[in-house]
Amino acid sequence: MTNLREMSSLIGFQALKALIVLVAIVCGILEATEYYAWSSYIDEINNSGLYPDFNTPKSKYFKKYSNIDGHVRIWYYIVIILTILGTTVYLSQVRWIWKNKTIILTIEIFYFTLWFSASLANLDPLYSGSGFNCSSIRTDTGNDSINKIAQWTKLQCSLALSSLIVGWFNVLLCLISSIIAWKTAGVDLDNDSPDSFSPNIFDDSRITRIRSSGPFF
Repeated sequence: MTNLREMSSLIGFQALKALIVLVAIVCGILEATEYYAWSSYIDEINNSGLYPDFNTPKSKYFKKYSNIDGHVRIWYYIVIILTILGTTVYLSQVRWIWKNKTIILTIEIFYFTLWFSASLANLDPLYSGSGFNCSSIRTDTGNDSINKIAQWTKLQCSLALSSLIVGWFNVLLCLISSIIAWKTAGVDLDNDSPDSFSPNIFDDSRITRIRSSGPFF
């Protein structure tokens, strides 16, 4: 029989890791939608005819331009993909490595470091001074073409802010899972014997001792 408390801890840990994967997927969806908004923003500028000298390829999204460092996005994508794929494999094997506290903690610290570094990097607009003041982007200029461009810009800003918030939420979840692993990992769930948790009431030696002790009255 397995120690029920340790098994409950493991199940809770697995549920938390599954939530981390789910949050990473949400971040991936937000990032994909943000790129779509950027792409639509470029198309809208090109189609408007308002800026004939504008010549910005969509690939610039992943490069450093103005106050935005596109390399940060690439690192964020790597963290998201590593979390989704790596944690899925990790979950499939966690029961067998749960007894090795060192391995568990190493993996947990690794994922916490990934998300913490990516989330710090995503604060780049704050470091550069542009910030996330999405509400300041006007979409009522009186010119339909400019309004559409502004709408895509505002949507991209809102998505970036949402992705940042969700990313920091995953940092918190990774921290919690690291604490749980530190406190509860290190137990071999498959080698717990019944004798470790309850006395054997049919032990012959116990019966012999009871008989030799004489009547109870």
